[in-house]
This record gives sequence, C-alpha cells and structure tokens, in this order.
Amino acid sequence: APGLLGVILPKPAGAIAVAEAVAHLTPGLDAIVLVETAHALHEVEAIAALPPVARLALGQVDLGIDTGLSFDSLEVAQSVRTRLAVASAVAGLPGPIEGPVMHINDEKAVTARAAEAKLAGMRAMLSIHPGQVAAINAAFSPSAKEIAGAREIVDAAAANSGSGAFALDDGRLI
Repeated sequence: APGLLGVILPKPAGAIAVAEAVAHLTPGLDAIVLVETAHALHEVEAIAALPPVARLALGQVDLGIDTGLSFDSLEVAQSVRTRLAVASAVAGLPGPIEGPVMHINDEKAVTARAAEAKLAGMRAMLSIHPGQVAAINAAFSPSAKEIAGAREIVDAAAANSGSGAFALDDGRLI
C-alpha cells in the first residue's frame, strides 16, 4: 500500500512462522517482530536474522502468560531483555523495543521500567497512552552528560587523527 513503511508481527510461533509471514510483504517493507511467545523467545536469534526483520520488540504480557514468567521480577525481565538485545546486535539490528507499561496513569512506573530496559540494551519503548510518551522520550534521549561525553570523544578523535587508539584526559582508552 502506498505510504506503508512496515508491519508489526504479533505472537509469532517461531522463526518459520515469521519467515512465512514476511514472505507476503511487499519488497522493501520492514517488519518489527513482537516476541510474545515461548517459541519466539526460543528462536529469537533466528528471527532477528530473517530479512526483512528490522527490529525486535518485547511483548512481556503475552510472553508472561505463555511461559509463566513473571516480569514483575527484575531478574526475569532483564534476562529476557538482554537476550533480545544480544540477538539484535548479532543480527545487526538496532536495539530492541521495550513493551508498554499497562498502567496508563503511572508515570513513575513508566520511568522506572524505561530505565531498567535501557540498562538491558533496549533502545525504544512502546506506549499504550499518550500520557506515557514524555517519560519514555526522556528515558531514551541522551542526557546532557552523555552528549558532552560524545563531543569529547569526537573532538579527541579529530585531534588524534591517524594515531589509532588514544586516551582521553581522564585516562579512558578510546
């Protein structure tokens, strides 16, 4: 369809199901795969490697129902997030997308979840309500300190052009 950039594939039953679904896409369209089933989590590396998969996303509610995992446990959540982040990196994809917080009026929960997800390699987050967007944007945008650090590295790289590895003023090796 004109203007269509991609699709989101919910609840895939594994890599074969994703391959069959994306085979019907118009060439050039991207797919974001929601990892919401035990089979999808089990085969996440194979799913991430399939063209035209452009991104993985965590569907923690349905994944929890399908597997019995409790995403109220930080250890469980971080383990699954890390698995998606590593699969994405190996496949050359951008970092995965965190699933939404289901409480629409709990900005503290959105902020906390986004911070946890970012630490585990998630690089975006779904929302289910416009009121969640500001907290998500704040969590996934670079801080002033991160921007300053990046500028320091770029400036030092320009000053040390052609010298290979170099150290910043604080001793960090770049």
